[in-house]
Amino acid sequence: MNYLIEIIVFLSLLVTIYLINITNNIYEKILLIISIMIQILFLFIKFINIKKYNIILHFIDLTYFIILAFGIFYFINKYIILLCIILLIITIITRLIYKKCLITNNKNSLIIKIITYILLLIYLYKFIKI
Repeated sequence: MNYLIEIIVFLSLLVTIYLINITNNIYEKILLIISIMIQILFLFIKFINIKKYNIILHFIDLTYFIILAFGIFYFINKYIILLCIILLIITIITRLIYKKCLITNNKNSLIIKIITYILLLIYLYKFIKI
């Protein structure tokens, strides 16, 4: 578990960089650019081991869900939607296994669990509908 979240974020960063190059939709590009900035910020904080900046990790966690929420309305590329589905499944699995959020190291609230499942269902519906 030591570097699991860092590996997941790094891999998703690589995929996000690829996806930004294949999409022509300006709204998708904007959300992906914001996502890249957040991913780089997260990796920077983790690798220089800043422990006292937990508020930034909470901001990153919140931004993750905000991007996914806006993506429901703006993501139309099937590969971007597939990435969202994969990330939500990874989020659910890791939170079930470790019983906490790997970004913030806090226990999961019921509301966050419900939001995660709802987002997953919506993205699955969007993916099937495409």
